[in-house]
Amino acid sequence: MVGMLLAFVAGTGFLHLQSQLPGPFWPLAMLLAAAVLLVGFRARAEVWWVAAFVLGFSWAWWHAIGIVEARLPEQWAGQDVVLVGRIADFPQSNGPVTRLLVEVEVPAEEASALRPGDRIRVNDYGDEREYRAGERWRFKLRLKRPRGLANPGSFDYEAWLFRQRVVATGYVREDPSIERLSAGGSFVWLRVRAWLAERIDTATGQDSAHLGVIRALALGDRSRLSSDRWSVFAATGTSHLMAISGLHVGLLSAWVFWLVRLVWMRIPARAQRWPPDRVAAPAALLAATVYAALAGFSVPTQRALVMLAVVLLMIWRQRAVSPWRVFLLALAAVFVFDPLAWLAPGAWLSFAAVALILYGSWGYRHAGGAVRSLLRIQWFIAIGLVPMTLWWFQTISWVAPVVNLIAVPVFSIAVVPLVLVGTVLAAMDPAWGSVPLHWVEVGLEAVWPYWVLLADSSFGVSDWRTPSLGALVLLVVGAFWFLAPRGLPGRWVGLCLAVAALAWPVPRLDDGTVELTLLDVGQGLSAIVRTRDHVLVFDAGPRHASGSDAGRLVVIPYLKSLGVRRVDALVVSHADQDHAGGVAALRAELNVDRVWMGDSDQRRFPAVLPCRAGEVWAWDAVQFKFLHPQPDKTVSAGNEGSCVLSVKAPGGHVLLTGDIGFESERLLLQAPEALDADVLVVPHHGSAGSSSPAFVAAVSPNWALVSAGYGNRYGFPKSEVVDRYQRLGASVDVTGHSGAIRLVLPSNGEPKLENWRESGRRYWHEPDGCHADLAQGSARLQWCGSNAKSSMMPH
Repeated sequence: MVGMLLAFVAGTGFLHLQSQLPGPFWPLAMLLAAAVLLVGFRARAEVWWVAAFVLGFSWAWWHAIGIVEARLPEQWAGQDVVLVGRIADFPQSNGPVTRLLVEVEVPAEEASALRPGDRIRVNDYGDEREYRAGERWRFKLRLKRPRGLANPGSFDYEAWLFRQRVVATGYVREDPSIERLSAGGSFVWLRVRAWLAERIDTATGQDSAHLGVIRALALGDRSRLSSDRWSVFAATGTSHLMAISGLHVGLLSAWVFWLVRLVWMRIPARAQRWPPDRVAAPAALLAATVYAALAGFSVPTQRALVMLAVVLLMIWRQRAVSPWRVFLLALAAVFVFDPLAWLAPGAWLSFAAVALILYGSWGYRHAGGAVRSLLRIQWFIAIGLVPMTLWWFQTISWVAPVVNLIAVPVFSIAVVPLVLVGTVLAAMDPAWGSVPLHWVEVGLEAVWPYWVLLADSSFGVSDWRTPSLGALVLLVVGAFWFLAPRGLPGRWVGLCLAVAALAWPVPRLDDGTVELTLLDVGQGLSAIVRTRDHVLVFDAGPRHASGSDAGRLVVIPYLKSLGVRRVDALVVSHADQDHAGGVAALRAELNVDRVWMGDSDQRRFPAVLPCRAGEVWAWDAVQFKFLHPQPDKTVSAGNEGSCVLSVKAPGGHVLLTGDIGFESERLLLQAPEALDADVLVVPHHGSAGSSSPAFVAAVSPNWALVSAGYGNRYGFPKSEVVDRYQRLGASVDVTGHSGAIRLVLPSNGEPKLENWRESGRRYWHEPDGCHADLAQGSARLQWCGSNAKSSMMPH
């Protein structure tokens, strides 16, 4: 039984390792082969394991293919449609943007590809509409396929959309037809949650600093938690407390079980007929189910419910059961219910925490009292979760064990009970609920400054590079060996293995080798240039209307995934938001030694040096030189004042050009010999006002790399610009289609190019696009960015 459960879970996970979904032939063939094996060798346990593995694989495939096939067809991208949909989750407001999860109820005739029940992620940039969960609305939307930025080390937005079963994204178009319709129909429980949220808001006050925490603990609604608060929770390892977790569900169940049992024992006649435990068990399960429903049945609550159901069933039947068997049954049940749970890091952190608690109890059943047991469990969780947190988040929180040692009991014994009591009372009358919720606010207000202090401390969190697969395996083995039960000799060997994994050597470039990574930041620019011992960042990407920026979302995670903590030079080509939007975040998060800027704005960007043509320096046998702006020439401000940086290495020449246009290109052409390059980051995202024929001919690149957002409203790169480069034999790659583009020019050997949409592809990712949208919208220019593979040799 245990082997079959593990095999089923492994089968569901194996599908998620695939770069492409297999056709229906393979799951059917695998099921047929497993059936044949069962008929012929059903007495062998290994055959049952194979059958469970195949069943898990096929079950996950069935769920995945339904979502992939339901995605919005490409021909509908960019079209306006009017449809009726229901808001399927709490709206999330962030500055001027409101994000909605809309479930289609009545598809528009012009968008017949959508079906009732399809989910759409929608942004509304207007500020006059107020949405509530469960409401029906008529929308006018402009839709596109679910696509996100594709970069190593950063958040996989496409995986998150796939996990949410989103088949299209879009934004609200202003139109008189937009209106709120009736609130009746389905989603009754969601409307109940929304009504409770309003009662909590009234009880605490809309301006309460801790309203987000209270709503998260009461309803699993984290839409009111700001990014600053999430940063504090993440740095102190307490993010798991900010939701209805399995721990909270289990505690509520225990309280209800104890209370019902106590009351029932006070009724002797009833207690003799029905044992108190058999009465308390169903009541405890009902309470846990209601609480989990308030959280929208998240993965941690699913796990907790399954485990509680098994345990309470055994109590009701008065039978003993192995904790590990309950754990494995819960694991398999969650993946039967939702095979896509593999893609949620929180699910694995939740299961791993429970496994570590069971592992920590093995061999210590009678060692010490409650305090020592609590300390040991926190120690096991802190050490055991390090491999996962490094793999997903590239951080180690040193203060997490201490903070959780205090926070978990306080939240479990005081905060969560007060929130639940306050929610129940607020449902009756907000004035009643305000009393317990006020005490929650008082307590949180008292400890919050210390929470922030620990999060901001220099010793609180350490950033780490993403471990290699070998280092990860070594770290997992070392951690579990070190935490092995008492009596197992040589546990110090596990500690040595873990230390060796953390000290795993980082591959370094050779002297004279240069690596260029053009990050996918949407409609903007950010490029990373690395030599053996130095890092240069050219531009930091755009800042968005929601307040987020590419520096925090893309550039910093990428650098941290490489283990980079110091940037030797930051070059900001000019002050436009699509190039300088992430500068503040980059300078705040990492040590930046020197900053150059073209067309500098000293009020917005203090302590920067102006780019000046002729300034030269060298790192690791690689020469860096500014070619523009030229102080003795007159150029316009803004785009034409962009820094142009030349990077010359024995293996090739890279030219980074910012947003220069024809005017600056004419000045650069006065010294055409300095422009001849192997790699060009195409000026101004491939606009028609740049890449003049004379400039393109002077550079004559082997690779023309364009940083432009997928389906951007400007139609970049323009078809005539792309054609100009291709006629000279250049290979053209666009970040919006290829994802992050990495090109290595070694001092000896052939250049190597890869794009992240190929090298990091999983089946839920949109493929590397082989076309560029033109300004006309319907016209398309066909090319394939991956043709760089056949064009790596200089022409």
